[in-house]
Amino acid sequence: MKREPFESGTYVLCNDRYGTALTLSMLDRRSISGGDFDPDGQPSQQWTFVETEKPHHFLIKSRIESALGEPLYLTVDKALRQDADIVAGLYPMTWEVGRGRTGRLIT
Repeated sequence: MKREPFESGTYVLCNDRYGTALTLSMLDRRSISGGDFDPDGQPSQQWTFVETEKPHHFLIKSRIESALGEPLYLTVDKALRQDADIVAGLYPMTWEVGRGRTGRLIT
């Protein structure tokens, strides 16, 4: 993965191939959809990248909070494993951000 500068900030994460946006479900505030919604910039599609001490690694926080007002972060469901579902949760994980073939790549 090529390393290029990336700034902390709030973004709408889009799938270039399908033109859809990563969207947090407002029904359960946990489920994430990556292929069902056009980018509209609503808070459910806004994700804040928070820089960590490790270069090119970020926490990704939703603009939507939990029902109790706690921050929600992109994380994996149950355990870190290949093909794990991505969900919103109270406990953040670190994501590496670099450049893919057609744009930014988050792993």
